[in-house]
Amino acid sequence: MLIQSPECHSATKAVRMARKGVAPSFEDFALGDVHRDELAQALPEWVKARQGWIYVASNDSWPGIYKIGCTRRGIPQRMQALSGTSVLTPWVPTASWAVYDAYGLEAAAHATCGPWHQRAELFSGPGQHLAALIRTSLIADKQQLLLHLAPVLLPGELHRLLHIEQVQRPPRN
Repeated sequence: MLIQSPECHSATKAVRMARKGVAPSFEDFALGDVHRDELAQALPEWVKARQGWIYVASNDSWPGIYKIGCTRRGIPQRMQALSGTSVLTPWVPTASWAVYDAYGLEAAAHATCGPWHQRAELFSGPGQHLAALIRTSLIADKQQLLLHLAPVLLPGELHRLLHIEQVQRPPRN
């Protein structure tokens, strides 16, 4: 469970509203200067508390099944931890992205790949297709946040905070 500082509450609320397509407001009124300043200070802390990686991993023991997950520790450490969980072959990342909100974007990735859901964090289907859907959902989330949080920070600062970088590409089959 993610524990957040009181300063991050305004950022969490603003991000939730932006993801719903609503401009940030507090206490049933538009975002004022005091709240805007608070939010501008809290967003970098919010990102720092949530940044991590989204990954798609495969395992030779389960052909055609992919694990879609997130980690804040790093992909190699996560693969090592997964590979020690009663499987005969190791988990291998097939695609991964450094993201600004690992847990929130993992939930979005799971929702996007819902039609291929098997159980827990396991999905069936072509790995490249799942990776493409996840990439699209990551970009859509960033665009939604940029659209609704733009009045809070300077555009360059917001683009820097809402960073997405594909660190491992899916293999070509």
